[in-house]
Amino acid sequence: MKRTITQILDTKNKQMSPTKKITAIKGIVRHVRHKYGNKGKKLGKTVCNTTNGSQSIKYVSDEDKLALVVCEVDVIRSQAINDTECTKGVVFERRVEELIATSALLSNLGKKVESAYL
Repeated sequence: MKRTITQILDTKNKQMSPTKKITAIKGIVRHVRHKYGNKGKKLGKTVCNTTNGSQSIKYVSDEDKLALVVCEVDVIRSQAINDTECTKGVVFERRVEELIATSALLSNLGKKVESAYL
C-alpha cells in the first residue's frame, strides 16, 4: 500500500524518524513532478522564516522541515478544495497534483547542509 504525505506526517507514526519521513515525502514529490512533467525544472530557492531570521531550507533540520511540510500540505489542500468548489470542471486530484509539483518548498526538501561542528 502506498502512503500519502498526510499518512507519513501523522504524529502517531513513530516508526519513522524525521529523516526517513523527509525521504519518503521526497519520493512522492519526485513521482508527482515526473507525472506532471516538470521533474527537471528548478523551482527556485526556498527561504524560511525562523526565530533566528530567514534562512534557506537546506539549513533547516529535518524536524523543522516536517513542520513546514505540514503547513504546505494544509495550504495545498485548502487551495485545491477552493479551486474545485469555485471553478466548474476542476478535478480535485489533478489540482493537488499540480500544486505539489509546483511547490518550491516540497521540491527543495532534500537539499541539506550539515556541519561537523554544529
